[in-house]
Amino acid sequence: MIFGIVLMMFIFAFFWKDIIPVLNKAELEFVIVAIFFYVLFILIWAERWRIFIEGQKPGIKEIFPVLIAGIAINNLTPLARIGGEPVRAYMLKIIAKIKFTKGMASTLSELVAEFLSQLLIVLISLPILFSLQTAPWLLTCFMFFALIYLLGGLMIINIQDELKIKKLFTWLSFKFRRFSIMRAKISKVFFSFQSALKTNLANKENLKKSLILSLIMKGFEILKIYAIFLALNYEISLLMCFVILSVTIIISVIPATPGSMGIMEGGLISFLIISGIPHGIAAAFVIIDRIITFWIPTIAGIILMHKYGITEKMLSLVISKR
Repeated sequence: MIFGIVLMMFIFAFFWKDIIPVLNKAELEFVIVAIFFYVLFILIWAERWRIFIEGQKPGIKEIFPVLIAGIAINNLTPLARIGGEPVRAYMLKIIAKIKFTKGMASTLSELVAEFLSQLLIVLISLPILFSLQTAPWLLTCFMFFALIYLLGGLMIINIQDELKIKKLFTWLSFKFRRFSIMRAKISKVFFSFQSALKTNLANKENLKKSLILSLIMKGFEILKIYAIFLALNYEISLLMCFVILSVTIIISVIPATPGSMGIMEGGLISFLIISGIPHGIAAAFVIIDRIITFWIPTIAGIILMHKYGITEKMLSLVISKR
């Protein structure tokens, strides 16, 4: 995390002389509009998650703070969604009395819709990037990302095959004595989770609704990007905003630093400059965007976790359950 912060500060120090004049002329009204679009994005996300929660569904008011806390943990871990989802499931257990395994299944079920919508965004962006004569390295990254998501889809299919999972557990028991001792407990937890995940994904209507909501979320993200450029008095097309969104998706899955700190800033500024956007505008855009999507929810999430009495020790135990 320290490395990410240092890298981020170094990048902004490099562009600081270009950033100051742009920020001085920025229009606050459009920044507020961008924040508004991001809040709508989170509200739609909360509704998408509600679709997959079994039993009596908690209200948006209950889910919203849980989601903010999950975003905060995701921002503080090197791999996207490696810690936030267990924390969301744990807080859901506290607030709505929903079992942890069912809570985890609901978070992972709604992530299926998220991953499909992200894959769609990236695949549509590929021909656009080709037409823009984008750098070969970026096209390679896009193709690699698409491959990772396809592999992820195969994993989701395989995780529902009970026979394959039992064979895997048998192999692990043979290879690792510690796993053999814990096999009964692990099997009970896993198959409980698997049962909930199967139930959620088997409901085609819920999956359809979640996909529609995922695309609406992407629409609000594009509008947020557009509003930030308007705040910087820079004209940009919605099509380019669409491509910028796909680039942020690519960078966010690079497991380098917590919340992609430094990596997101450097990668996105580089792409914007290569695309012909002036240095100062590119760097100022990334500063405002990261304040809205990274720093505000991270700080708010930490405050909310403190409010609900979730300590660092509890977080370590919950995340270790993944």
